[in-house]
This record gives sequence, structure tokens and C-alpha cells, in this order.
Amino acid sequence: MITQTHSHTDQPARLVWLMRALLAAMLAFGTEILLWNDPPGNDPGQWLLKAVTYLVLACLMLDLVARFRVRDLYGLMLVVAIYALLAGLLINPTFAHTTFPNTLITRVIGGNGTFGLFAVGLLLAFTDGTNIRYRRLFLGYSVWLGFYWGVWVRWTPVLTNRGDTLVSQQTMLVYGGVFIGLIVLLFLALRLTTRSPEQASVDDMTLSIIGWGAAVTTLIIVLMIRALDNAVEIGPLLGSAALILLSWGILWSQRQEKGRTLLDKHLPPKPLTLAWVGLSIVLFTAMTTLGYDRPLLDIDGYGQYSVMELLFTVVGFTWFPLVASVMSVRSIDQRSRVSPGY
Repeated sequence: MITQTHSHTDQPARLVWLMRALLAAMLAFGTEILLWNDPPGNDPGQWLLKAVTYLVLACLMLDLVARFRVRDLYGLMLVVAIYALLAGLLINPTFAHTTFPNTLITRVIGGNGTFGLFAVGLLLAFTDGTNIRYRRLFLGYSVWLGFYWGVWVRWTPVLTNRGDTLVSQQTMLVYGGVFIGLIVLLFLALRLTTRSPEQASVDDMTLSIIGWGAAVTTLIIVLMIRALDNAVEIGPLLGSAALILLSWGILWSQRQEKGRTLLDKHLPPKPLTLAWVGLSIVLFTAMTTLGYDRPLLDIDGYGQYSVMELLFTVVGFTWFPLVASVMSVRSIDQRSRVSPGY
């Protein structure tokens, strides 16, 4: 009886940490592999530093979603913006801040932000397998991301100054396969954990004061390591800090004590079936090959690669204006409901 009670008490903690680890793996897959941010090869020290940073950032993201009761895409965009800005400083600063402030918008908000949203969306799809809309979006994203990835990695060394060596399909698929394999293993562990009668709630995603202290201390240490490597400059640091504070302030001002959150239908998780996961991997791989092998189009100077670069730029420049406009309209609407004469 004592053993069984102890197992039930620990189960929510295991489930929470599996979701954090799963989100961290998805964030790493998006930023390191899909953006191809110069994967550090066989350097175990760099991989360990990045792994710890991704895990801490995943913990903070889920905490903010739960703590501020984020309930829709626009609130989630603020949380993802905080992740993108911290990732730009702590994980790949040489990529993110090459020509500040331009790359702060295009690469950090546009690139990191896009795949931060992708990672959270993937987590939501994995943990609500009964939702047909999530399943359809899951397969659709697999097709688009596979084609994008093939084009992006194939032509980046040719058309930009990022890397001077053509990346082979075999190298791409090896790196991608390692990350996809890790994601699948964590997902399988999550499926096994959800069979327990004791489940986690949204509140379990929040960190304690000690947890927050440990997370912030870890990020400061990582920042110091990057600074010692001369990878952090004062301009990107101050710019990122200002936008992080802005995002935090908007989240705080929009917080509600009651009401639904984005995670309500995903805790306890209702995992996606393995058939859908397998089909998405097949589609992703097939579209990667198609995107890699297809020559660039030239329609008035635009091809597949330039359209993708343009997409990151548009996303970066519209991110905060879109969120600010929606939040402003929402606040005005709430005030008018409280005070009809307003």
C-alpha cells in the first residue's frame, strides 16, 4: 500500500517532466535542425550546454502558459517571443545577432519564433489525439516542414554566407533522425505514463520559487559562458531584454484568475495514436527529399528559398504589432463591457 501511494504521488511529477522534456526536444529540433543552426558536430560539451538550456526554457514556457493562464494564440505568441529572445542570446547568438537589429527581427523573432510556435503546436497535437483538427494540422505541417527543410538546408550555403559547405541529404537525415527518434521515445514514455490513474493538472506546470531560482541561475550561468566566448554583444542584450520585459508586462496585464487555458484539454494528455505519428514521419521525409532535389524556380526573381526568407521577415516584423493590436482591442472590449458608458 505504501509503495502504491508513493507511485501515485510521484506520477504527476513524472508526467510534467516528460512534457517539459518533450517540448525541449521539439524546440531543439526546430531551432537546431529545421533552421540548421550550425549543429555542433561531435562536441559533447556544446550539446550538453544546449540541452540544459532548451530544458530550462521549456520549463519556463510551460510555467508562463499556466501561471498567466494563456488561453489563445496571441498570449502564446508572447510566451514564444520570450523563448525566442532568450534562445537568440543563450543558444545561437552568432547566428541570431549577426547584423543587429535586423537579425533580431528576422532570425530571432521570425525564425526562432516560428519554430517555437511549431514546437508548442506539436506538443498540443501529441497530447490531444482525439481532436481531428489537430491531427489534420499535424499532417499538414509535416508536409510543409519537410519541403521547407529540404529547400532551406540545400540552398543556404549557396545563397547566403551561412556555411560554405553543401550539406548532403544523408547528413540532414541522420541529424533529423536522431532528434525525431528522441521525440518519439519521449512520446512513448508519455503514453505509458498517462495510463496511471493519477494525472497532472495545469497548475502542476508552474515552477516553485526554488524552481524559478534554479532556472534563472542556470540561464545566467549560460549567458556568462556565452559572454566569455565573446558571443554576446551589448546591443542585442539590451534589445532582447527590452522585448522580454515588454512581453512579460503584456502577459501580466492580461492575466485572468479564472477561465480556461490553452492546456486544459491536454492535461491529462490524450496521446496521439502511433499510426498518425508514423504517417507524419513518412510524409516529412518524403517532402524533405522532394524539396532538396527540386531546382530553384525563378519567377520575377523569386524562388522557393527567397519566399521562405521573406516569410521569416514578415513574421518577425508583424509579430509584436499583431499581438499588441489584438490585446488592445480585447482590453477596450472588456472595459466597455464593465462600463457600458465608456
